[in-house]
Amino acid sequence: MAGGLPSKARPEGRKHIDIPEFLRVIELHQEAIENAKHFYQARLAPEFNPFESIEPDERKLSRIVAWLLDPLGSHGQGGRFLGLFLETLGAPWPADVCEKATARTEFFVGNGSIDVYVKSACGILAIENKPWAGDQAKQLHRYFAHLAQAGLIKYCIVYLTEDGRDPPADSICESERTLRIEAEQLRLWSYPGKIVEWLTRCRNACRADRVVMFIDEFIRYIQQEFQGVRDMTTQEHLVEKVTGSPEMILPAMQVAFAGDAIRNKLLSMLHNQLETAVRKQGWIDVEWEMDAYSRDSYLGIDFSPKCPSKFGLQFEETRFRNPYYGAYKKDMTRADDGGVGSALVGLGQARQNDEWPWYRDASSRKRRSSAATEARNR
Repeated sequence: MAGGLPSKARPEGRKHIDIPEFLRVIELHQEAIENAKHFYQARLAPEFNPFESIEPDERKLSRIVAWLLDPLGSHGQGGRFLGLFLETLGAPWPADVCEKATARTEFFVGNGSIDVYVKSACGILAIENKPWAGDQAKQLHRYFAHLAQAGLIKYCIVYLTEDGRDPPADSICESERTLRIEAEQLRLWSYPGKIVEWLTRCRNACRADRVVMFIDEFIRYIQQEFQGVRDMTTQEHLVEKVTGSPEMILPAMQVAFAGDAIRNKLLSMLHNQLETAVRKQGWIDVEWEMDAYSRDSYLGIDFSPKCPSKFGLQFEETRFRNPYYGAYKKDMTRADDGGVGSALVGLGQARQNDEWPWYRDASSRKRRSSAATEARNR
């Protein structure tokens, strides 16, 4: 039977919910949530997050992590948070060692610096923080060479990104990366994964209410920034609704499993609509490289063979996040932009680089590492 268990397998007395009914229930539940949020907005501010004002960049995120790891941090929890980090890593230090450890940011190494550096009698914990920016040439290779030359017996670098991806080959070659991972000297962590897991453990162990509130908001920021979850209140309520009703779990999982297919169908529909509109207007074509799991997904529209640029919409991050739009050159080897940048000045203030004569950030959230912006401007 489509949308549910066969009748013989369905538990006695349990109401069966198919997918259409499940979607109707969710729609009604979301409407109720929105009404409640509107009613209590002035008193509870459910969408408030102080990190919207702080606007963390790469350095600020490193400082927050280092502050939590610092036994002398003003959070007042001593080495408890550091100990929980190492437990999450699977390489714990004794409690007395954690209490005596030192933590700092931007530890100078050759012509670079390690973002977070924790030193103790048991070894070195280093965190290379890459939420947005790319690596420098041989960056991780140089850091490991420094740690090895220092004669340290135990050390570990946590390579921290938005999605737990591998470091690029120009930072550390594949063979060395494999060896370091096997030796547990290199760990690949993500903000939404291991960092949220660690922060949740810190929150539960923390004895200071003010710090608990800060950790809660930091977790919310991570989920919003790196998972694209813009309304945590609604998500939390929906999770409770689904998991609290056994008969809703099956249709919920069916909808979740269909998520990629739904997204791909919508993308295909958009692609077809754009091509139809382009033909109708007499323009040339649509350039299309859209993949939710790829960085720098983009679409471009070529209006005229006489114009040296195309209109472009590009996403810097996976899941179509951090979008920007503007005009980009058809011929990237061309030194000038054919006057496109000057012609578009009348549309308002924008940025430009060697490839994009005119472009604007289209994200409602302006947070982006300055290093990532500089990399795109080069």
